[in-house]
Amino acid sequence: VGQNPTVKAFFEAIKKAEGGEENLVVGGKIRVKDLSDHPNIVGLRTSKGPSTAFGSWQITGSNWFGRGGRPGLKEQLSLTDATEHSQYLAALKLFSDRDGGAGLRALLSGDIETAMQVAAKDWTSTPGSKIGGGGQVSKSRWMGYFKNALGSSGSAGDSQPITKSNPMPVAIVDYGNGVDF
Repeated sequence: VGQNPTVKAFFEAIKKAEGGEENLVVGGKIRVKDLSDHPNIVGLRTSKGPSTAFGSWQITGSNWFGRGGRPGLKEQLSLTDATEHSQYLAALKLFSDRDGGAGLRALLSGDIETAMQVAAKDWTSTPGSKIGGGGQVSKSRWMGYFKNALGSSGSAGDSQPITKSNPMPVAIVDYGNGVDF
């Protein structure tokens, strides 16, 4: 699933909107050199509290390491580092677990609107997010990131917006890598 062009484009749009980079801590002032693990350091304090979001998809320390006896993404996926690849797997897992997998099912069926609504529960920059803490980008800008990542040229064939009634065609491909998302 993670190699599906639509899924990859969706996560590239999240990354772009979040302003994420592989080694960047939330707030943009701290970069880490050691990607052997999530740094779990506070990079920003907002009215919602401190944030330890980190990396390309700004995954928080509590999501990475777990909390309250709940295993984190690192343990669930047996991640051995915090490189961009591991961050991508963690972001996919976070998204695919949210709302019982509704976002991933929507994304794979071409329902970008519903997928965005689900993503907005974990990524503050996604249009419709109510979690606070960071800046939300406009829907048109977010969709521009998505279409750019998808390789859309904006030609006449691509001029219709992606909606429930006009879904994006998607093919599900089993790459045989054992990752079950």
